[in-house]
Amino acid sequence: MHQSYWRDMIVSNLLSLLANILWLKVFGLTSGAALILSIYTHEYGHYIMAKLAGLNPSRPGLIPYLGGYVLFDEPNNQNELFKVAIMGPVFGGVLGIISLYLYLVFDGVFFYRLAIISLILNLFNLLPFSILDGAKVFMALGYNKLVLLVNTGLFVYFVLKKEYLLVVFGVLGFISFYYYRLIRAEIKPVRKENRRLGLLIYVLLVIILIIHFCFLVSENKYIFLSCEFG
Repeated sequence: MHQSYWRDMIVSNLLSLLANILWLKVFGLTSGAALILSIYTHEYGHYIMAKLAGLNPSRPGLIPYLGGYVLFDEPNNQNELFKVAIMGPVFGGVLGIISLYLYLVFDGVFFYRLAIISLILNLFNLLPFSILDGAKVFMALGYNKLVLLVNTGLFVYFVLKKEYLLVVFGVLGFISFYYYRLIRAEIKPVRKENRRLGLLIYVLLVIILIIHFCFLVSENKYIFLSCEFG
């Protein structure tokens, strides 16, 4: 057990270090640092909530070109799963909003890029597709058919468009879907009143992030459209 712990920790740290180096090299110091900070903040949202739920989470790690991850024990009920899934976009979204206001006050390019990256990543992550948090949120709330419909529709679209990387993403979505359906079939479902509350939280979070994203883009279209990195 002790050797396994150290082995996993070393592998995780090496992957995270490689991800940091690659992202800084590809996107430059400013945008790369903003991307890394955004992903870590998002993953620490999952980590903190899983820790509070007693799910024994691993420290957040990074995977080159893919994103971040937190491993944790199986939740006792779907309510815990919802909280852990939604808290990543909440933390990441709050970082984006705070960065927006820091940009308005100090007019710094780093704050702008941190805001735009955080808002885009967390809005994307809220889509009910593949292994994204949005799919986990909707499945935790019991909307399994919606997740399967969205994943199937996008999978077919990506196949027709020959977007093979996104096709792989769709395959991972099917694996994740059936994992949640089969492996977690015995987990206590969310009560009806909690389902409505969870859906309301999700919708409000999406609306708040979209409003701030639109406001940020309208404040400085040049930086956003020019896609300058470095």
